[in-house]
Amino acid sequence: MRKGGYYYTINSKEELESFGHEVTKFSTSFPPQINENTGAKWAPSNAEVCNFARGRWVVDSRWPLYSGKKCRRWLSGMWACRLTTRTDISYEGYRWQPENCTMPEFERTAFLRRMQHKTTAFIGDSIGRQQFQSLMCMATGGEDSSEVENVGEAYGLIKLPEATRPNNFAYRFTNTNTNTTILYYWSSSLSDLEPLNKANPDSKIAMRLDRPPAFMRQFLHQLDVLVINTGNH
Repeated sequence: MRKGGYYYTINSKEELESFGHEVTKFSTSFPPQINENTGAKWAPSNAEVCNFARGRWVVDSRWPLYSGKKCRRWLSGMWACRLTTRTDISYEGYRWQPENCTMPEFERTAFLRRMQHKTTAFIGDSIGRQQFQSLMCMATGGEDSSEVENVGEAYGLIKLPEATRPNNFAYRFTNTNTNTTILYYWSSSLSDLEPLNKANPDSKIAMRLDRPPAFMRQFLHQLDVLVINTGNH
């Protein structure tokens, strides 16, 4: 183990086994990354296309990217482990390392500039909602920032009077001169739902597997990045 900030190892067998991953030492000396201020460029460690899906979780002392205590505006209380009685928070210090290449590190101002006038949408169940909340924490630095504006009404994403909590969200970074939009739409089936008898408010619902949700059909042309998931519910 090199202690000069370049190599790390798991400190205990228990810590390794608790994650179920084979984690070994890794290097934090990455190739140059794209930096819009300095002009430095990032390049993969080999000439092949990087498969980001293949890799492992490694310990990184520079993580997490935001505070689970401060990011209260975006994190739901049921998922904010820092605000519960959980004492083991070592899981926060892991990052994903692709198998044969390196990834450019996330930097929120660079992300917002690259996504200027663009929209990232998460559509799916609670997994997608947690991904949305995490990205909002990353993009705001975990702070309750005034640079973010609620634009849910523009997408028809409003909380119904009888709802206990909103299921859909849309926020735009209007005060950063980027107008980056990040939104989440709840759809546990990723298919259209319609009543069998439209004249009966108590009618059973049919799931149209041949047709995506109405929200997706209406706004798909406005989405630059779409992340979908389902199957948890």
